[in-house]
Amino acid sequence: APDLNHWFKQGVLDAARIAFEIGQAVAKWQAITLEGFGVLDGALRGYRRTYADYYHLRLEEHLAFLLRSGFLSAAQRDEIAAEIENHHSLLAFERGCLVHKDLALWNILGTPQEIAAFIDFDDAISGDPLDDLSLLACFHEAAFLQQAFAGYESVRPLPDEHRRRFWLHLLRNMIVKA
Repeated sequence: APDLNHWFKQGVLDAARIAFEIGQAVAKWQAITLEGFGVLDGALRGYRRTYADYYHLRLEEHLAFLLRSGFLSAAQRDEIAAEIENHHSLLAFERGCLVHKDLALWNILGTPQEIAAFIDFDDAISGDPLDDLSLLACFHEAAFLQQAFAGYESVRPLPDEHRRRFWLHLLRNMIVKA
């Protein structure tokens, strides 16, 4: 089966149904909890002791690059850094779960109406459940995200502070993509 981005570009993807199924699948694979945080070793343990350690990995370097390249002003960089610091407590939790970390339609195979397979788990980490859902927000509008969240909730409840954690992860993912 081709990737779902193929169908999306052709305008024939049943986006609401697919988004719901994506949310369900994310909730199912996130039932797998892992020790440590961040990039996984050969035993499927994260290399970092805390999730905050992973979240902040190279953050200063990324922000400095965006400042040097003129993408951000010094005031914008400082505002972003302050917001991340203000929400530091959202990064504190006991165990990570399996996070795909490259969740996009081109990494999902299927038809316009149904998912056949998720591929490309090369970047998978032990992390925050909201990270995968925030990655969808890099590419899709609110209606798609609402369906993905509904699909997730049809399998398991969303974590505490899910909205704030979603935005915190979207911010970090957009910094990396920029």
